[in-house]
Order: sequence, then structure tokens, then C-alpha cells
Amino acid sequence: MHDQNDWMDAELVATRDFGPDIRMFELAPSAGVESYEPGSHINIAVDIGGHRDVRSYSLVGQPRRNVYRIAVKRVNPSRGGSAWLHNLLPGARLQITSPRNHFALQFGAPSYLLIAGGIGITPLLGMAQVLKQRGAEMRLLYAAQRRRDLALASEIEATLGAQASFFISEDGHRLDLQAALAGFPVDGDIYFCGPARMLQGLREAM
Repeated sequence: MHDQNDWMDAELVATRDFGPDIRMFELAPSAGVESYEPGSHINIAVDIGGHRDVRSYSLVGQPRRNVYRIAVKRVNPSRGGSAWLHNLLPGARLQITSPRNHFALQFGAPSYLLIAGGIGITPLLGMAQVLKQRGAEMRLLYAAQRRRDLALASEIEATLGAQASFFISEDGHRLDLQAALAGFPVDGDIYFCGPARMLQGLREAM
């Protein structure tokens, strides 16, 4: 269990855009990068109209030696956290916590189905990478409204190849959750991260 007060300084060392409103942030913590398990997140102190607030962001992929990676979609309208982050430039200083995990990947299932909607891909990429390394039976289904809403597609394809499928609504290729679940083993594990309406659709399909 981490101390809720384990805040540390970090530097934004690089950014990368995926389309007009999704940005990857690479953060170098002053205390060094800790190892973390798939599904982990960090908290970030943000400034909303001159007041400090806290936002949580999933860590992208497996641990890297020098940086934590997060991917943030700028939401409009929003509570202000995504806009504040998108206004930062490399070299900016901010405060973060060490990783926490409330979305842990459990090993030992006979099969895994990972379902991501939009920016919900962020915690699932690391899960997919670890399961691939372990030789687990696994598929990743990644749905987005628009092609510009896809993030990390090249990294997903490089990691999973044919084990990943993309569904883009504007191209007329919507994810059919009932079809996706057809034939999936009843003792298999499903991991989902995405918008509430998609979660409701998954519950209905199940």
C-alpha cells in the first residue's frame, strides 16, 4: 500500500500527438521510475483555475527505465484536467505519485478477451503485452468512433499482430459485442475499459 502523500516532482520530457486531441506524455520522476503491474495508474496534481486538484491516469504499456507514459484525450467540455495537461510543454515541472493499481490483471485464465473503447486502451496495452509474453490465449478488440480517436495503433499492431482487431464506427465497422462474446469460454476472463454506454452494451451482451 502506498502512502497517499507520496508526491514527487517530475519533468515532462516529451509529448507525442495521436490525432488532434489525444496526446502521449512522458514523465521523468525525480525519484526514479518504479516497476509496476499492468492496469496501474499514477495521480497527477493539476491546476484548475488556480486551485489544486488531482487526476488519475493509466500508465501506458510496460515499465520503461526512465519515464512513465500516459495518454490523455482533451475533453471539451471537461473538468479542466485534460486541458491543463495539453497546455504543458516539454520541460514543465509537475507533481505525481508513484504507481497504484486498482485494475490488476489476474493470471491463470484459459483465455482472455480485452475490450477497449477510445482512450480506454491505455491500461489494456500493458495487459496485452504481458499476456503475449506469457503465451496466453488472448484477443484485443479496440473500438473508436473516429479514426482520429485511435491511439497507440502502431504499438498495438507491433505487439499483437493478428491478435488485435480495430473497429472504427465512421468507417462503418462497429464492434458487435454479442458476436465478440460468441464462443468465448465461460471460464475465460474479460477486461474492459471504455465509455459508460459501451460498458452497458457489454453487460447486456453478457
